[in-house]
Amino acid sequence: PLQRGEPFTQSAWTSAKNGTLTRLQGAGYPLASWRSTSAKVDVAKTSVDLRLVADSGPLFRLGTLRIVGLSRYDESVVQHLLDFRPGEVYTEALLAQWQRHLQRSELFEAATVELQLDREHADAATVIVTLREFAKQQATFGVGFSSDTGARATLDYMHRLPFGWNVVVTNKFEVGREKNAWTGQVISHPLPDHYRNLASVDFERLDQDDEV
Repeated sequence: PLQRGEPFTQSAWTSAKNGTLTRLQGAGYPLASWRSTSAKVDVAKTSVDLRLVADSGPLFRLGTLRIVGLSRYDESVVQHLLDFRPGEVYTEALLAQWQRHLQRSELFEAATVELQLDREHADAATVIVTLREFAKQQATFGVGFSSDTGARATLDYMHRLPFGWNVVVTNKFEVGREKNAWTGQVISHPLPDHYRNLASVDFERLDQDDEV
């Protein structure tokens, strides 16, 4: 990032070295380090000559997938979210993307995806997925008031594995003096290519101003 002709500062030099090494580590070479760096100042010419030599270490490729913390769901659920392909070059961005897919699936309270940094097995490195599952069932109760429909009570209920089926069922109930509503949804666990099947039903009854 340091361009010819720019003023030289120690902070910019340090930041450039750290940033360059971080990009190298995130692009398939997680064990990369600087073998040597130098900034030679020429006072007469008011210039600085920079020299950097990197030791990239081996290029890491994905080998096997190890899943930790999975108790209720099939491993295929995780594999469908990751698009895991052995032999693919490791990148930090790829693992971060997989982690986001897991966290947004509504199945896992926490998820981390890490590469096992073993220099001897860089050609087939192990990817470790550590998961903490949400509770199988979850319910949220609420009360409220609206100037249009008056007082109300609500219940949100979710079951992530009903009858052992690989689906998530959600129900939302609203009970009030003028408005009563129910929303039900069934959504499959992740399928290949990130597809999910969905079916939903909405019912609402509004009794207001002598009209139903």
